[in-house]
Amino acid sequence: MSFLTNHLRQSLHEIENGHDWNTGCPLTWTERLETAVSVVEASDRLIRESVSEARSAGVTWAQIGQVLDCSKQAAQQRFGS
Repeated sequence: MSFLTNHLRQSLHEIENGHDWNTGCPLTWTERLETAVSVVEASDRLIRESVSEARSAGVTWAQIGQVLDCSKQAAQQRFGS
């Protein structure tokens, strides 16, 4: 399991349960919000990595757009180099 995947799992657990993964202590609202922002940022990195791997494997922008529920042009504009 990648670091990002593990980070997402732990962070989602913290958000859902309101407690720190390691200590079990309750999270403040600011800690919970910061964790949610961290999840969004990590998810975006994971999506970018997945798109890059898919492109390297020959997956078309149309196929990627279909998975992301957008046009091939939108996928290429967002993730293309």
